This record gives sequence, C-alpha cells and structure tokens, in this order.
Amino acid sequence: MLLNPARLAFATAPARLAIGRWLRAEVARRAMPAQWSVARGWLPGFQHLPAPRARDVAAPPRLPATVHIVTYELDQHLVLAGAIADAVRSAGSHANIRVLPAPVFARWEWRHDADLAVTGEVLSDDLAFGQFSALSGEGQFHAWLKPALRRWLATRCGQIAAEPSASRRATLMEDAFARVTDEGAVLPMRHLIQRLTHAPRLGGVSLARCGWMDFRTLWIRPADEVAVSN
Repeated sequence: MLLNPARLAFATAPARLAIGRWLRAEVARRAMPAQWSVARGWLPGFQHLPAPRARDVAAPPRLPATVHIVTYELDQHLVLAGAIADAVRSAGSHANIRVLPAPVFARWEWRHDADLAVTGEVLSDDLAFGQFSALSGEGQFHAWLKPALRRWLATRCGQIAAEPSASRRATLMEDAFARVTDEGAVLPMRHLIQRLTHAPRLGGVSLARCGWMDFRTLWIRPADEVAVSN
C-alpha cells in the first residue's frame, strides 16, 4: 500500500505509519485468505514493522473525508483494495476504488489524483536482482517518493552495484528497504508465495518478473530421459 504524501493527512512518516498499522490489522481481520501472510517488511523474513495488535483495530487514525483508492486489474489487489475501502468506511470516511489496466497503472499518471494506491511487487527467481530493481527505480513505490529519499536511494543503489560481496549487498538492500518502510514510503500489507508446477518433461522453467515466464526458454525432455531420472 502507498499513501500520497502530498495529502495533509499523509504528510508525515508517523501519520503514514499509524494508518498503515491500523489498516494492516483491519485487513488481517477482514480479508486474509489462507495463502496470504501479514507483512512486516518487504520480504517475508524482514521484521521492519511491529506485529498487528488488537488495539490497532480499535483506534482508527484520522482520515480524509474521502479516500480515493487506485489499483490495477488483479484479483488479489481487488480483494485487498476492497478490504481497505471497507475499513475506511467503518472509520466514517467515504472511499472509492478506481481499477486500471496494469499498463496504465504502471505509467503513474494517476499519482496526482489518488490518495492511496494498492499495488504489488512480484519478485522473480533471482531474488537479489528483483530487490535491486525495485530499489533502483522499477518499484511502484517510486511514484510518490520524496526527493530526499529518492536521492538517498540513488546513492545507496550505487553502493550496492559496486559491492563485490553478495552478503554485504544483501545487508545494504535490507537496510534500504528498512528506511523506505520506516518513512512510510511503502506500507507492506501481505505476502503471497507463488509456486509453479509443470510436467516433468518440461525444461527451462523459471519464474520471471510479475509472475511471467519466458516461453522462449522452454524445451521438452525426451521421454526416456524422464523415465531414467524418475
């Protein structure tokens, strides 16, 4: 979830974090399918946010009279956006949802009119590269980044790219996501693990960005080779 920092109610990091904390608990109570888990950071292993508490649901923060929510055509996002809209209405504000085609959403032309965005970042099998890509500019949270944080991220990405140690790169990237989260520039809501099943004879299978697959890399194993391997 992203909040537009140009709005008075979302102008400060403490305000954005308070709203994120409340909505995270509300979503966990209202619409948490079995395959979802409550997010406390960019990746499931990150613990950059506190766990939801009962009192987070009981005390909604101050919200604008109307909250304009934007998302794109993906069932998971529609469920999440609907739960957020229901929570906003329960707090006494109006909420409306605008659903865009994914390519239109990716152009960020909505960013001046929306108050809240429900989006997602799907990482490929190459987890390190996916994280770096998001930090360096491909992540949807860049739509509302403040200039100071944008400059800091650019510097940090330069350090990551120049670092020869994989473990040190991982530490630098987690620190960067911690700062982005601490400033409420991105408010993680839920994690979903994608799994891929395929026939044993199919080779060259890998998951790319956005859950896509490059079908040009696929090939068929001979039947006798599959029989031997089994």
